[in-house]
Amino acid sequence: MIALPIRLRLTAWYFAVLAVVLSAFGVSAYVAMRHSIRKTVDEELQIRAEGVHQLIERTIQRGHPEDLPEGLREHTELRAGGALLQVSDEQGNWLYRSTVMSDYGVPRPATVPRRATEFLGKDVPLRIWTKKVDVGGRSYLIQSAFEMDDFYEALDHFALLLYISIPTLLLLAAAAGYWISTRALAPVDQITQTARTISAQNLSSRLVVPQTGDELQRLSETVNGMLGRLESAFKKITQFTADASHELRTPVAVMRTRAELSLRKARSADEYRDVIAEVLTELEKTSALIEQLMFLARADSGAETLHFTATNVSFLFTDRMTATYRYRFYRVISP
Repeated sequence: MIALPIRLRLTAWYFAVLAVVLSAFGVSAYVAMRHSIRKTVDEELQIRAEGVHQLIERTIQRGHPEDLPEGLREHTELRAGGALLQVSDEQGNWLYRSTVMSDYGVPRPATVPRRATEFLGKDVPLRIWTKKVDVGGRSYLIQSAFEMDDFYEALDHFALLLYISIPTLLLLAAAAGYWISTRALAPVDQITQTARTISAQNLSSRLVVPQTGDELQRLSETVNGMLGRLESAFKKITQFTADASHELRTPVAVMRTRAELSLRKARSADEYRDVIAEVLTELEKTSALIEQLMFLARADSGAETLHFTATNVSFLFTDRMTATYRYRFYRVISP
């Protein structure tokens, strides 16, 4: 599996989160708008139905039920501007039915619904509010309707706007997110390039620490601390190599000098035995010196613990000076 760069992963996550948020916002806005339209229309239909209810009560109370159809016509066409309305009695006879309602063929429901209903008449969506009222011992069914085509067309335009705007905003946001992530990770690239230039020859180099107080500053300080520890360890290794070379040079030189002097001419068996004994002595000293150097190396790495005791250093200087003079003497004299 190919690992994507961090800036691409950040952009992808930003795109995904923003897509979910915008989609949820778009759906919520569409549902809220549709609910608001339906609620407003239902309230208007209820007001109209209540007005018709009051008209029926006034007409019946005056004792002229035969004037009810004419009163409904005047109320609907003159006061309500030709609203969609139809009223029937309990036998199902139409007391009044507006022309538009008749053209749409809105039926009389068998049972009264508890909420507004939808009806499609001649490809025009209608929202119908049905109310049953009892006046003067008789029941009447009031149906008030509203044409919803303009509202649904507005909803369709709003949905189209969401379909176009949300992907456009996502693309623009993704491009902006990639640009922002690139700028945000630019210091990391600078740290990477600087770290690549540091080698064993310039371990003293350090990264520039940005004084931002954020993760980049902590990263730079951590890397600088690591470089400091590496430099210290490298110096210890270099110092150990130099000390080992210096300490081993004298005994090796002594053994080589004795061997070279003994081979310059024929000698007796006792003389060869003396030379071998001296070389063996130097080898034992060299082995002991190597063990001491290895102990110091393990102590520097933390594998061993040093125990300090008082020592007369004059013996150490005497042994060192004696070995040095012996080395110089063997190099100068001839057999």
